[in-house]
Amino acid sequence: MKTALCLFSLAAASLTGQTWSPQAAAGYLDGRLQWWSTWSGAQRDHDTFCISCHTVLPYALGRPALRSALGETAPSSPEAALLALHAPLADTTLALDNMLGEQLTSGAAAGAWPWLQFHNAPWEGDSQFMGATLAALALGRAPAAYPAKPTLQPVLGNLRRYLAAQRPHQTLLDRLLLAWAANSLSGLLTREERLATLHEAVSKQQDDGGFSLSQFVGPWKRKPWKRKDDTPLETRSDGYATGVVALVMRESGMSASAEPLRRTLAWLSRNQDAAEGRWPAWSLNKNRELNSDAGRFMSDAATAFAVMALSGEK
Repeated sequence: MKTALCLFSLAAASLTGQTWSPQAAAGYLDGRLQWWSTWSGAQRDHDTFCISCHTVLPYALGRPALRSALGETAPSSPEAALLALHAPLADTTLALDNMLGEQLTSGAAAGAWPWLQFHNAPWEGDSQFMGATLAALALGRAPAAYPAKPTLQPVLGNLRRYLAAQRPHQTLLDRLLLAWAANSLSGLLTREERLATLHEAVSKQQDDGGFSLSQFVGPWKRKPWKRKDDTPLETRSDGYATGVVALVMRESGMSASAEPLRRTLAWLSRNQDAAEGRWPAWSLNKNRELNSDAGRFMSDAATAFAVMALSGEK
């Protein structure tokens, strides 16, 4: 076990020029899931809790990427508890079937799915497009036999039409996530469209090699470059934007030795919090204390995307 971890650390060093700690990242992610699952604000009926966009969803995406580095052969204890509590998550086919049944079939959002509108960017505001993108990602990574289901083709047709019609109106962040999904599900973007989106994202790279989320969402319509509480958006590089860009770069086939990706991975490797294992990211909505529970929401997502990018997992 220790030998495997040492080898992984050497591989990470050769890839980024620095090392980072998978153990610390796993500890942070597991701890945050456990906190969220018991927090009163997250509780729902039937003894379940919200599958939050900022903590639980990124956890489900990112935590498995650490298994190889940690020598795990099965889901971690918090992962297993999450799957046991939300039973459909453990049955991929059942979960996908349930999702198909919720697709909107009429109105301006036909082809998408109902989505929370708390007016909190980047997930719980005008982000129905992002929800449809995540559905596309799930369908693109479905079990091999699933695409043969007769009920799937109308869903895919409606989804592709919705994404194509709405894409020109989306933030760069949402278009970048669509480029990520397009690597798994055909018919969402042409190769030229994927590369153009990635090129636009890379053009935002900062001098330190990272990316700032504020550059991916643009100014607020009523309060340019300010949050709801009139504080300015954070312009420093953050783990969420940098992790997302690095992941899309890798899955688009960019070599780890290519200058933009090499610098991005190096930023991620340098900027893991040594004490907590997380990557920093700041709220787009309020000037939150970074060490408060709510202030950590962005770091929860940042950490999940950072480990997916650094681990080379899709």
